[in-house]
Amino acid sequence: MFEINIFSVINSLIASSFFITCCLLLEKLIIKGKISNKIFFFIFSLIILRLLFPLEIINNTHYIQFDYLLPIIVRFFNTLLFNIELKAYSISFTIFDLTILCIFLISMQKCFKLGMTYYKLHKCMEYFLPSQDEKILHIIDILRSQIHFKFKIKVVKCNLIDAPFEFGFFEQTICLPSKNYTEEELYFILSHEIYHFKNMSNWFKLLNNILASILWWHPLTPFMNTSMITIMEINCDEHIIKKFDNRLKAKYLSCLINETKYQQSQKLDVAIPFSHINGRTLANRFKFITSKSDRSMILSLFCVLSTLSLFFLSFFFMPLPYCEVPSSEVQVPEFTIDNSYIIKEGSHFIVYYNNEPYIYLETMNESFSNLKILENP
Repeated sequence: MFEINIFSVINSLIASSFFITCCLLLEKLIIKGKISNKIFFFIFSLIILRLLFPLEIINNTHYIQFDYLLPIIVRFFNTLLFNIELKAYSISFTIFDLTILCIFLISMQKCFKLGMTYYKLHKCMEYFLPSQDEKILHIIDILRSQIHFKFKIKVVKCNLIDAPFEFGFFEQTICLPSKNYTEEELYFILSHEIYHFKNMSNWFKLLNNILASILWWHPLTPFMNTSMITIMEINCDEHIIKKFDNRLKAKYLSCLINETKYQQSQKLDVAIPFSHINGRTLANRFKFITSKSDRSMILSLFCVLSTLSLFFLSFFFMPLPYCEVPSSEVQVPEFTIDNSYIIKEGSHFIVYYNNEPYIYLETMNESFSNLKILENP
């Protein structure tokens, strides 16, 4: 019933690219306070699922013909490079096989590097003793009663850290620079990092980093990566400023500016990773905090239902290559009942050869009269 082939992989990439574009557009609406940032995380989950399942639903897929571009791409990737002859059978390698192999190896290398970064940071955290600063402990107690979190938090201060960040999946750690903060600044910073844990931002950040490592070759990946980081930060900012008046919002923004200036003033030869502030992300956070929230339930509902519908439809519609091939390049295989069959799509017919769509027919041809015809419901 399900199958993975070159066309289903292309279809999966096209669908996921569309959803990534939707996320980039929705980011603008979230920053303006028009829709909830939860919609962004919902569509991000759809992207992950669509990439994990590049499936074609056999006998239920409707094909959309492309006259030039897609056939050129498919023919290029199907170009035979070499054969490996074995005793029982031979193995053919095409440009598509080599491309997938290269992408897989580089993706694994990037995932391994990412895993080592997380592992090294985890080992570093084991050597840091929890801060015994009375101001920090007092504010943690206040936040525990206000935010109602139950997990344990370890706060560490280190001169190798140039900006606050959170780390940990089962042992939550907040890392702070070796800097003298006021109680108000500590309240803002610790609140923000605790909300990262409560909103499971650390898990979303891990998925985002893995996705960026696997899709390193995709032109939209850098934009999606930055957009995801922005929405995670905005998600925490939203919880913090919910009950703030304009005076407290101004102080919170001032704290963000001070942290940026401090980071830029530090020139560390060795720095802990994950602690760098992105300029675009900071600018968007400012826009969100200073914007008046005017969320539309109708717009939010439309975004959810339309993307969810398109997600399921993407499994039932697939681009199909179609073009006129020069007669000198035509290599007609021998169609038999063992290697071929026909699927009827409405008034049209698609001839499958070795379980791959091979010919698209407007009307039935007598040359294929010996093949079995299957109705596509």
